[in-house]
Amino acid sequence: LDTASGQAYRSYRRQRLVHRRRYGGCAGRGRLGTERFLGGPVPPFPGTDPSRPTADGAPVLPTCPWPGAVCSTLFLYVPRRAEREEEGVKLRLGIVTPVVHVNPRFDPPSWEQTGTIDDVLAVARAAERFGYDWVACSEHIAIPKSATDVRGPRYWDPITTLSFVAASTERVSLLSHVVVLAYHHPLELVKRWGTLDVASHGRVILGVGVGSLQPEFELLGHQFEGRGERSDDALRAIRASWGVREPEYRGSHFEFSGFVVEPSGLPRPLQVWVGGRTRRSLRRAIELGDAWIPFRLRTDDLRPILEDPQVKEAIAARGRPLALIFPPDPPVDPAGAPEQTAEVVRGFAELGATGLSLRFRHHSRTHYIEQLEAMQEVVAGL
Repeated sequence: LDTASGQAYRSYRRQRLVHRRRYGGCAGRGRLGTERFLGGPVPPFPGTDPSRPTADGAPVLPTCPWPGAVCSTLFLYVPRRAEREEEGVKLRLGIVTPVVHVNPRFDPPSWEQTGTIDDVLAVARAAERFGYDWVACSEHIAIPKSATDVRGPRYWDPITTLSFVAASTERVSLLSHVVVLAYHHPLELVKRWGTLDVASHGRVILGVGVGSLQPEFELLGHQFEGRGERSDDALRAIRASWGVREPEYRGSHFEFSGFVVEPSGLPRPLQVWVGGRTRRSLRRAIELGDAWIPFRLRTDDLRPILEDPQVKEAIAARGRPLALIFPPDPPVDPAGAPEQTAEVVRGFAELGATGLSLRFRHHSRTHYIEQLEAMQEVVAGL
């Protein structure tokens, strides 16, 4: 199997499906991701005749060495991002991690309601194996009971959650989607997320928002009015302090010097993704961020915003690209409805999306992991 060929990959997938259907007792999944071949030919499977490949190089699977059991011979192919780009769709894929945020709006299945850290880590490891770019965890401290029908009642602490993920993975990025800037002093965020960045060897993406839940602001003792201006200054202060042992900053709302903050993140450009669903949040992303990652906005909502001449001019004036990370809403079903999912992906790609923040329709942890793989197949086929 030539990993640079989408045609060969699709043929490989067809052969794998044929194998599963031919041998009813063989799950054809095996140890998902224990073997990845990201370059060169795939070695022959046990029970495979390497002298009889198909025309496009996919192996023939005449026999199953383990009939009636889980087949461990079918290796997982993960398209590299460069390979996805070669086929014309340039998208980064990440997930809104299940279990850690339960929102009634998405009709979460029972396994999410009772899920544990073991489920979270299984999903994160699978996402890494399948080539996803990030896993995400959001922040809320206390949700008013009256708001739980829309916001959801459960939000795991993002630092704790993503620290567990970091310890159980090697490559996948760790996204706060999002941290509410107004709930923290900038140096608090630099210390906490900088520590995770050092511990994870530079995998933190700082997703931020200004917050919109006024009762939560009041409960925590933070001022709701003026939160936008304070958040902008906080972002500037974070930029000035990241990776700096003795940071100094003088801004409109924050000023500090003469303190040591160690660790404060690796000395690298920190990726800042700005959340929100307003034009102001997009303007904040253009001015202070590296990406805009809105929520609850569909293509019909995004199109007039992104086609606004002033928005186009502002993005062009940045002098560097602005990533656009969009969330398909409602959740997609790539395994059950691949063509419909492909249309959703095309719609966002036509708007200029550079990434997708994904939720899936699913009924179990196993099904969720299957959806992770199926989504990569959908994107690889575009």
